[in-house]
Amino acid sequence: MDAMDRFVNRENIDRYRRLANEATDATERLQILGLLAEEEAKFKAEMGWEAPLPGDGQPSKRQS
Repeated sequence: MDAMDRFVNRENIDRYRRLANEATDATERLQILGLLAEEEAKFKAEMGWEAPLPGDGQPSKRQS
């Protein structure tokens, strides 16, 4: 994942979090949360992090 991909991924995560907070319909919120989960999983996989994501605390690096 190059710098542009990481940037877009982080922006998508921020956007989906914001949209989920603003959604008034439960179905819409669930769809947005699904998209958020996909983006977070991509971010974690590419960065080699187990959890949490930026904005949620400090990431823990995988031990190899």
